[in-house]
Amino acid sequence: MSLDFFTDPKMLAPARTIRTDLRDGAFVLRSPDWLRRYDRCVGEWLERWAAETPNADAFAEPVACGRFMLSWGALRRRVGAVAQALLNLGLSAERPIVILSDNSLGSWRIPAHRST
Repeated sequence: MSLDFFTDPKMLAPARTIRTDLRDGAFVLRSPDWLRRYDRCVGEWLERWAAETPNADAFAEPVACGRFMLSWGALRRRVGAVAQALLNLGLSAERPIVILSDNSLGSWRIPAHRST
């Protein structure tokens, strides 16, 4: 039987807390264990996994003929293209933008642009 995230002791800290009682009857609970290093934002995940495992699947979505798969490398290229397009618009607090999108990868199914 393989361990999963919630049963693998290397993945979660032990269930221990330190209780500090306050004068007003309230209390504070904290962990005695320090956090390990963690990424600052989701963008750091994207950069790391695109560099380390560019061909590994990042996302999968069911479609009529099976699944639409998007690798970390492909996701990074597409996110970079969208980011550059937004930068090229010269947006600012005075020129904001609103993006409305459904909860699907459908809008990502655009063939990658190739310059000649």
